[in-house]
Amino acid sequence: MESDQQQRNNENSGLSLFSMNKTYRNLFLNSTVSSLITFLVSFFIVSIIYQLFTLLIAKYIGYEAIWKYDKISFPLDSTSHLWRRRFIILLFASGPLISFFIGSLFYFMFIRRNPENSYYSLFTFWCTIHSFALFFSSFIAGSITNDGFGFVISWLYIGPIMRIIYSILAAIAMIAIGIRLNRYFFRIDDHDILAGINSRNTFSVFLVLIPWAAGYFILSVIKSPGISTVELLTYIFSIFLIAPTFSSFAHNTAFSLTPMKNQKFPVTLLIILVLLVLCYRIGLNEGIHFNQSHTLYHTQ
Repeated sequence: MESDQQQRNNENSGLSLFSMNKTYRNLFLNSTVSSLITFLVSFFIVSIIYQLFTLLIAKYIGYEAIWKYDKISFPLDSTSHLWRRRFIILLFASGPLISFFIGSLFYFMFIRRNPENSYYSLFTFWCTIHSFALFFSSFIAGSITNDGFGFVISWLYIGPIMRIIYSILAAIAMIAIGIRLNRYFFRIDDHDILAGINSRNTFSVFLVLIPWAAGYFILSVIKSPGISTVELLTYIFSIFLIAPTFSSFAHNTAFSLTPMKNQKFPVTLLIILVLLVLCYRIGLNEGIHFNQSHTLYHTQ
């Protein structure tokens, strides 16, 4: 009971500092905006790797493709000799599989390194979240919609009961990854004054929850009106990855940080983000066409 009361007092203290102290408020807001920018940059990088690898596999098996800002389409006639089960599975599983691989890479980069630049940690953190979401979260979304990763599930003839079981296992895997990330999360922001605030959930709201919600909202707007239901559900189910940052796991490690120097606003990252959005949304608006045929199938 005492620990619960102390935790509530800490949260109230953090919120009070935000509302009453201009210095604290500016640092919180700077951390939130910095995390949001890093969230978006990392999403585009992970997403582009996902899509380029899918295009590479499509070229390998002989599929023609149209790469647009909201999806990759594959013009495929129903009588084509390429209409084979193993090709469909390989094509639609390629993106999620490469995402799992790079997610594992960023995961170990995040937990094994303690660099002086907090933006490195933020970047590897969000890349880990996005990469694993494109594997685990997209599996759950595909199980529901039969789109995207759902094509693989359908062509593997996975029935409704097994879909539910595998989706539950995917959610558990994301929670487990989130718990592991949580043990290292509070070393991300190196502002001296923030590192001394014993307010775990307040810190998580500003550095994780708000950037996560605002980031996916912005991405939904950027990809509108063509964004698919499966992608929206992939965004939503990624909540399993960030929810553990609000848990009590690794509580003792949360504030055992060695404060480092304050980081400036990420102007360079902001410029990179603007360029990525312009290239992605405007450059791919009409799509990079490899075939003008009618589009039958698409992936994220």
